[in-house]
Amino acid sequence: MSKRLATFKDKEFVVVKTLSFEEQASIEVMFRVINGFETQNIKFEIVRDIHEDILNTLKNGTPGHQLFRQIMELMSTFNAFLNHWNTSLKREFGESSKNYIKFKEATGEQFDTYFEYRFLYGLRNYIHHCGMPNIIVNAKLDSNDIPVYELMVNKAELLSGMDWHKRVKTDFQTIGDTFDIFPFFKVLIECVTRIHNVAINNIDVIKLLICAQRMSTYKKYRDSEDKELVLLGYTGMNQFGDPTNLNYEHFRFNLADYLIKQIKPTNDAGIAPTGSPS
Repeated sequence: MSKRLATFKDKEFVVVKTLSFEEQASIEVMFRVINGFETQNIKFEIVRDIHEDILNTLKNGTPGHQLFRQIMELMSTFNAFLNHWNTSLKREFGESSKNYIKFKEATGEQFDTYFEYRFLYGLRNYIHHCGMPNIIVNAKLDSNDIPVYELMVNKAELLSGMDWHKRVKTDFQTIGDTFDIFPFFKVLIECVTRIHNVAINNIDVIKLLICAQRMSTYKKYRDSEDKELVLLGYTGMNQFGDPTNLNYEHFRFNLADYLIKQIKPTNDAGIAPTGSPS
């Protein structure tokens, strides 16, 4: 399908340039690289946002079923985050590449260093196979009248439902019959942030920078900043003069500018974003 550059405002498209096959192909590669980066970053942000939802649910005293649903969502998105990075880096660079190996080292380091990470890594499997364990929610005020929350679980219940990793079973020997998993979630987010930053720094950041710089050059096709620039495609026109099989994709100028600012083109080019531009 041949495509065109068009401005977009108030549901109206105005074609500003017809593209050659070569330029269209170049733009589509540019979109794929930049959108791929954003997809990875969004998965990280979703994990972080669900953790914030859990905190807000506890503060607001909303029903327990909502809290348990959010915990299940956190475990699911945590798993998706790891799997997506694992698949992406392995597919792009290969299983024996330093890029993929560094990612695996980062995940291994979090698992080896933090019991909280090991436990929650296992809890996602427990929830998948056994359902949500019984969690007792406690809330009280500390000496400064600040709310303190506990999410208590029973060790015997957890052990009876699943064959845990041997390292976690060893950990279980050093803790009480019931224990509080609420602080574990904060540690998990810290671990996920470290993994994400390692993974981000092992994508092809130079290619990402080049694509961001190239996207930025297309700003000139907007005659005002309140209009968006899109890559517009359609197969033909109907009897009313409207395009058929219409599809379009926005130029992400804010994201391109963010990447240009963050990526430093050196021999060790890297980027450590912990959020996306608005």
